Amino acid sequence: MSALTDAVKNWVDIVDVASRYLTLRRSWSNFVALSPFKKERTPSFVVSPQKQIFKCFSTGIGGNVITLVMELEKIDFMDAIKMLAEIGNIQIEQYLENYSYDKEYWVKKEWIKRMNRIVYEWAMKKFPWSEAEKYVKQKRKLTDDMIQQYSLGYLPDSYNDLLHYLVKHWFTEEDMLVAGLAKKNDKWLFSFFRHRLIFPIWDHMGNVIAFGARSLSEEQQPKYLNTPDTALYDKSKVLYGINYVKKNIKDFQKLIVVEWYMDVIALSVAWFPIAVATCWTSLTKQHVQQMQRYTNDVLFLFDNDEAGLQATIRWLKLAYSRDVFPRMMTIVWDAKDIDDVVRQKWENAHNAIAAMIENATDWFKRVFGQLQERSDWSPVQQQKLQWVMFDLLQSMHSLTVQMHYLQFLSDQLGINESYLKAQYTQYVKSWKKRTPTRQKNEEKKPEWYRPKKSILLASLLYQDFADSLLDDSSLWPKMKDLLHWLHVHHGDDLFALVVQQKELSVEDIAKLEEEQLRREQELAKLSERQTKDAMLRKVLLDEVNRLVKITIKSPSLVTEEKQKFFEQLRNVLM
Repeated sequence: MSALTDAVKNWVDIVDVASRYLTLRRSWSNFVALSPFKKERTPSFVVSPQKQIFKCFSTGIGGNVITLVMELEKIDFMDAIKMLAEIGNIQIEQYLENYSYDKEYWVKKEWIKRMNRIVYEWAMKKFPWSEAEKYVKQKRKLTDDMIQQYSLGYLPDSYNDLLHYLVKHWFTEEDMLVAGLAKKNDKWLFSFFRHRLIFPIWDHMGNVIAFGARSLSEEQQPKYLNTPDTALYDKSKVLYGINYVKKNIKDFQKLIVVEWYMDVIALSVAWFPIAVATCWTSLTKQHVQQMQRYTNDVLFLFDNDEAGLQATIRWLKLAYSRDVFPRMMTIVWDAKDIDDVVRQKWENAHNAIAAMIENATDWFKRVFGQLQERSDWSPVQQQKLQWVMFDLLQSMHSLTVQMHYLQFLSDQLGINESYLKAQYTQYVKSWKKRTPTRQKNEEKKPEWYRPKKSILLASLLYQDFADSLLDDSSLWPKMKDLLHWLHVHHGDDLFALVVQQKELSVEDIAKLEEEQLRREQELAKLSERQTKDAMLRKVLLDEVNRLVKITIKSPSLVTEEKQKFFEQLRNVLM
């Protein structure tokens, strides 16, 4: 696989790929653009044609051309390789011949994709004049265009029609079981989906990876079915409809999470094509991470028979832990779900939903209100209410947001804010004692945001990077001599390895190159004088000062060496 990866990185230009998605402009030796991952006014997305890497400094996402496609298309590694191989006219098969594991994995996924595509096309052919068509046109009022856009289909009320059709296309019983299209009891194999409206579930590459289905009669249970997890499909990571709406989210700057597939389609009918649904599973960390790739403005829209309060609290803690603060849309009309709203309001559905978005309430406050309604206002109940809200608060990272909600709780409960803060502090300490193995609430900033100082220094020395930027500086040659001397007393960290010109790992090289991109991007904003000051004072002098203190205290440094060291240091500072 490494040979294939190298071929893709060597033959496919990252600038060419990035320009397919972004408007790039040259800045020094690099190209810059507005971040595709976050709304911004000043470009923070940098592409280096020399190093064939990119870095988004507003989000920390960075890497090579494969990583770029994975992040932009939200696809996995193998699909990114396939997409880039097509761009570079690279024949994948010749690279996979000697890699039996990768080839087996690749073939298995491709086989399921092909099977799902055949089922999807067959279901669409069966759709016209079926009960499924009557259901969506008469009861759900969908037009032919909407039916076509979401590729709705129908699988007939037969245990083996679909299976016979797949056998004609050279698929085996084992294939059907692996793809989740068939089940087997003690006697025979039978079709998993029968007499149901079919919703194809797509990935970001336009592949059908699974199916959702709804029964067409009240007697048929369960009402909803999903493809079980396969090598291609993991429902805990998939959001139905994301392939349809991912381009719209950037324009609307928000995402609506609904309960089922028809709600996604109903919102699209009402000109809000920004809805997704979980595939009949609880909200997971992976779902929240996927939403956050597109926007932090997330709205939940559940039926009037809302999800249980405990489930809501679990979802909120997941969202808060990712710095996502969802709002709750409320259906104020006599309607069971948003699909009912669209059919009732029909001509005015867009304005009705726009009003729901405008009036969406803070989920934290919504949970507090629900708990208050259930409370008998006894001291014990009030204490329990505070604990639930404190539990939500401690999942948030921002102290500013925590203080905002503490003020809200203080106002609502009629408790002095200082006293409530003291209670909250005590709760957090108690919570940490109860869960000693869990991470602290106030997580450290990620590594991309706060690289180690040794990496900063090493990146300046690596491939004479600082020399290329500051070759007219009289201070730099002296500084570099001093740094070379200091490395002796700093073991095998990255800084020392670069100074000694030892062989570096692929991971270390990637760290250095990303840090160089960061430094170059920051310097591009400064004037010539500011550049030198920023580079030499902020990055170098503070760290050198720290290293000097350590070196002076070193017991292994004899008097003569210390004298030479002070002479060298004096030359740098003069």
